[in-house]
Amino acid sequence: CGAIVGIDSVVINQGDVDSFDSTEGAYSSSTRRNHGNVCSDGPISIQKNGHVYGDALPGRGYTVNLPSQVTGSTRPRLGPVRWTAVDPTDVSQNNDNHLIPSANWTGTALVAGSTEEVVLPAGTYYLPDGFQVTGGAAVLVTGPTKFVVGGSSSVAGRGIVNTTLTPVNLRIEVFGDSISFAGSLDF
Repeated sequence: CGAIVGIDSVVINQGDVDSFDSTEGAYSSSTRRNHGNVCSDGPISIQKNGHVYGDALPGRGYTVNLPSQVTGSTRPRLGPVRWTAVDPTDVSQNNDNHLIPSANWTGTALVAGSTEEVVLPAGTYYLPDGFQVTGGAAVLVTGPTKFVVGGSSSVAGRGIVNTTLTPVNLRIEVFGDSISFAGSLDF
């Protein structure tokens, strides 16, 4: 399917979904590739200058509202997304949450605001109420990191930054309602 999978729907609002080859150096618009695939069991909605550089595959009987903003296929999927639901049971007990700075940890959510930089070492983090990143804040991951996220998250500011520049070193598994990436951040 791709890196972004929505069970009920996918909404891309003022954002671009694309890909790049990290062995060729840092990401830039000139190194962008057309493998930023998105799929859903429901509709895919592209709003306010959003683009998918790759395939955007909605669920059977659904469509992509702006197919001209997609470089690949927009054909509906024939079957449901085959995706194993995220089970947070183990990670809720075995995680690296103690590495989150206390000023940025509510006990259930990772929060960052203003121009803060929250630096996290490699690890597995359990966020039952997700992320709340606002203003010009950033969460910086410095090694292989997995977030298991519940609730409804909102990531804005400078977002979640994978300082390793190796995509496989950042994984976000969502068992909550939604995760929204907003503003002008790169992810």
